[in-house]
Parts: sequence; C-alpha cells; structure tokens
Amino acid sequence: MFDGIPNGSPTFVTTGQKFGTGALQTKALAFYEINSGVISTSDSPFTVELWVNRSTAPATMQVVIGGSGYIGVNSSGCAIFNISSTTNTTINGTTAICDGAWHHIAAVYDGANITLYVDGKNDATGAVSGTNLDFNDGLWFIGALGADGNYSLDGALADEVVFWQSAKYTAAFTPPTSAYTGIEGMTALYHLDGNGNNSVGLPFIIAPNDPSIVYSPGNWIISAGSAVTINAGA
Repeated sequence: MFDGIPNGSPTFVTTGQKFGTGALQTKALAFYEINSGVISTSDSPFTVELWVNRSTAPATMQVVIGGSGYIGVNSSGCAIFNISSTTNTTINGTTAICDGAWHHIAAVYDGANITLYVDGKNDATGAVSGTNLDFNDGLWFIGALGADGNYSLDGALADEVVFWQSAKYTAAFTPPTSAYTGIEGMTALYHLDGNGNNSVGLPFIIAPNDPSIVYSPGNWIISAGSAVTINAGA
C-alpha cells in the first residue's frame, strides 16, 4: 500500500547513499507519485522527515516532497516548508544545506504551528492560522511539487522519506543514525533503495499449530526488525 509510482524514469545510485543500498538520484521531471492517504485528511498533527544531499543552491526553489504543500530547498540553499489551508504559511530555514553532505530535514505540524528541524535543530517556526489543511489531501510526490513535475528537485540525492501521523519532534533531537525498520509506527516509509516502494511492515502472527511452521525445541528469538505476535499454544 502507498507504493510510489515512477514518473519520468527516476534513477538511483548505489554508492554515496545515507542508509541502505541506494538513494534516489533526482533530476528534472523524474519523480515518484504516492497515492493519497499516507497521512490523515483532518487537521491533525503530522511529521514528514527525509534526508537530502545537494552540492549547490538551486536558482529557484525546488521540491523534495510535494502535494498541496511542500518541503524543499530554496534559492538561498536552505530548507523551506509550505502548508496551505484557508491561509497559506511558508517558513524558510537559515541553515545552509547545499554543501555536498547529507542533511536531515523534519517538517512538523503540531496542530497550531509548523516547524522545520534541520539536523535535529529548530531552524524555523510559524503559526498556522487557518484550518482545512490542504497539505494532508490528495497525491504526494517525491522529487516534485505535482504530477506536471513543476519545481522538480534536480541534481540532488534523497533518502529515507518517512510520514508520521503525529508531531514526532517537539524539541531538538539527534537525527536517526540508521534506517527505520518500518515497524516504528509511521504511516509510510520509503527507503529508496532502487525503488519507490513503501516499507512499512505488517505484524507477523504465529498461530497455534500453524502447518506452515516447523516447531522445534529451543528458545524463540524475536528479531528487532520484525513485529511478531506468538499466540498462546504455539
């Protein structure tokens, strides 16, 4: 569910990624389209986080995650976050992120304010005065503002895009040091390891006397990378 649909032949690198085995190599008019529903259409809090690597500031604003609102890189080489409702709110960060290194960006809406965190630090905050947030509606795009490819992120790397139905960050934090597994409670996760597939995992349930499982004596070891329920009788 929520797998990305490629538009314009997105490409990937297998070296220089932040996590995993690859990263999205962004280019003009090449992006991933995601079905609506990754976060609620209500005015409830949410967080979108990602990693981006770009060497130079774009001539005009370019979008990393787009839809009715967007998260991107402005012409000053800093992060930008826009959310639209009955009003339109845009905040611009002040930390330069176009230096050829990986930077973590988290865009948070807490129900009243939007905040940009860059590398775990509050980089900009603004009050949202309207309601009926468009940011939560419709399709999403990794690497562009919309289906026409406007404001495409060109000449950068993007990795580990995550959607949360909560204000995950409310103060300074240490950015993740490894890839998420997909069972941490997010609504969608895109590792971008060669594709735009959603990697949020479903629980694995072991039922009593399941004929597909070979039971043997010994201890059960539950991997930290899997959500497992062992029902009574197994």
